[in-house]
Amino acid sequence: MDKEHRTFLNLFTPGPVNISAQARDALGAPLVHHRTESFEEILTGLIKNLKNAFQTADDVSVLTASGTGGMEAAVTNLLSPGDKVLVPVTGKFSARWAEICAAYDVEVCRIDIEPGESPAPEQVRDTLRRTPGISTVFLTHCETSTGSLTDVKAVTEAMNDLERSEGPEVLTCVDCTSSLCVDELRKDQWHIDCAIGASQKGLLAPPGLAFVCMNDRALGRMASAVLPRYYLDLRKYYEGHSGAPFTPAISLVCAAKASLDRIISLGLDKVWMACRSSAEAVTLVMKSAGLRPVATTQSNAVRAFWTDALDPEEVSGILRNKHGIVVAGGQQDLEGKILRVSAIGKKRSDILDFAKAFEATMAEVGRPFALGDITNELETILEEISIWE
Repeated sequence: MDKEHRTFLNLFTPGPVNISAQARDALGAPLVHHRTESFEEILTGLIKNLKNAFQTADDVSVLTASGTGGMEAAVTNLLSPGDKVLVPVTGKFSARWAEICAAYDVEVCRIDIEPGESPAPEQVRDTLRRTPGISTVFLTHCETSTGSLTDVKAVTEAMNDLERSEGPEVLTCVDCTSSLCVDELRKDQWHIDCAIGASQKGLLAPPGLAFVCMNDRALGRMASAVLPRYYLDLRKYYEGHSGAPFTPAISLVCAAKASLDRIISLGLDKVWMACRSSAEAVTLVMKSAGLRPVATTQSNAVRAFWTDALDPEEVSGILRNKHGIVVAGGQQDLEGKILRVSAIGKKRSDILDFAKAFEATMAEVGRPFALGDITNELETILEEISIWE
């Protein structure tokens, strides 16, 4: 790998991703104190943007934590000892909901689903019908380990129909860490009670911030929940302190706001479309090389592909060491079986660099394919991602 690639790696990983120029500039600005009007204005601006990103009128809490911290905050603020929850498990990250709940001695009812598949609305509805006492359903919008996308709107519609006809109230809590600002997400229209996001993916900002957004139903549950919590006690975020009861990651807040300012200015619908086109371009390249997608319903945030007889570590090693491009492999049961590629925020030139690097890499491992065969189709797709230029 040459000197340029040693100093810059193009991250085609499902988070963290390469940060935006706006985020980089904000990180280099002088530090402000978190108990000043200037920082309050920045944080308020970030929260306003996040409400737009989530498509919600509800307030958003900004935590200094990873996305997992936001997930744990949702669990500890919505549940009480003895509660029973439902978790459809499609991979490593949806399983995390079950693991967090189990850590707090919450009873977990699992729906185990094959890797690459997504929970069907009728699966959730029928499980709720035959399993009394469930208070909350925890969903994962994009299962980052496989790239599968959950039709959250259809699931919540099925849950709402069941609640109206049979009751009782069941909250819906959705991990949107990978999908925020990447896949279509409409929290209020889709009747999501609690949604979680993070900074290091669709916001094109560094890792370290988690976002938790609750509606009135969730806030009502939070008022009566009694699981132990202190730093992640979201009630503190509604009791003053200008949204920051503890010292926040000030520079990360500034970077996230600056990056999200641009995303919102471009138009969320256009950003969703660009993310889909980038993901489709990656899929076109990978399928042309003979790799099969893992997910039946694919997220824009990450596309996963079965490598079959190929060694994914060899492929990813060549991409990194010779071309300066980083992709991800499989995790847990999928380790050594798949490659995961994310094109979040990528420009046309980035996608073309990836395509050429993958063509060269496949030739090196003895599986050549002709990128020229898909040039016209690829160029047509790439016309739709010009907003990042």
